[in-house]
Amino acid sequence: MADKNLCMGCMRELSGEKICPHCGFSASAVQSAPYLSLGTVVGDRYLIGKVLEHNGEGTTYIGYDLVSNMIVNIREFLPEVLIQRDVNTSEISVISGCELVFSDCCQSFLELWRKLARMRGLSALICVIDIVEDYGTVYAVYEAVNECLTLREYLLDIPA
Repeated sequence: MADKNLCMGCMRELSGEKICPHCGFSASAVQSAPYLSLGTVVGDRYLIGKVLEHNGEGTTYIGYDLVSNMIVNIREFLPEVLIQRDVNTSEISVISGCELVFSDCCQSFLELWRKLARMRGLSALICVIDIVEDYGTVYAVYEAVNECLTLREYLLDIPA
């Protein structure tokens, strides 16, 4: 884990506090299965924080890049209906009979994130930092977006 005392909810310094003064996240919080435990390190570089979002294809965590010391988002390929996660090792295993579907979906996930990584210079797209394999699945690491407007909000804000 990082030598810093970081909040797993916002990845800012806790300064010894048990409740984050920035976001209110508790240092004693536990992440439920099948998600990675708070404080897990992916690819020997990315510290996992709380789940930000999840759907049938995967899970997005707030994270921290231990090399560049910056907050990131980490998208884990985690199709919950196809896998099981060992709570002791964080390794996932594919449910028997689902291997081909898992493999095909994983390749689609990788293809999407590799395409996004190649379009890194376009300001309208998220900036992919890294794609790593660990714990039996793959992860896409990208810049955390602090604030953004929806297209609707932007269009409503344009002077008439």
